[in-house]
Amino acid sequence: MPRKKKKSNNYYTKIQDVAICAYNKSDNPAQREKIYRRFIYPPFLKLTENLINIYEQRNIITETHNNEMRETIKYFMDEFVEYCYDNLNYIFTNPTDIHVADSVLHLFEERINIEDFNKKALYIFIRERTGLPTTNVTRVVKTLKHLYETKFREYADTEFMNLPF
Repeated sequence: MPRKKKKSNNYYTKIQDVAICAYNKSDNPAQREKIYRRFIYPPFLKLTENLINIYEQRNIITETHNNEMRETIKYFMDEFVEYCYDNLNYIFTNPTDIHVADSVLHLFEERINIEDFNKKALYIFIRERTGLPTTNVTRVVKTLKHLYETKFREYADTEFMNLPF
């Protein structure tokens, strides 16, 4: 008894080629919809399902942790900005540093509205806002970064930030 011919694993066959040509030539929306649903959509669906199954490996524990961390960071950032504004004169003594820090904290407050988190673009924005060179901006950002790391460790452990003053 001869073996059955194996079904092709190709998603795109002559049938889909003819269907796509007919779809492109047709001016009738109802006919185009019929062609798409019957001949074009099923192979696309199967292709996407296979690609998802091959390349997307979900890790539920990591996803849950990432969602919790995202939420923690959101709440922390709000508190961190408020903390820095309240203690701005203690953290920085130089008026230019205070001005730069105010600009950086303003960006932190408006972080939801920022579409491009390009470091260079943000530095340019702060420089334009303050009228100061990059060295001043870098010095203040390093100080805020160190404070952020310290306070985030405290917040992650206790969900509270200790006041140093």
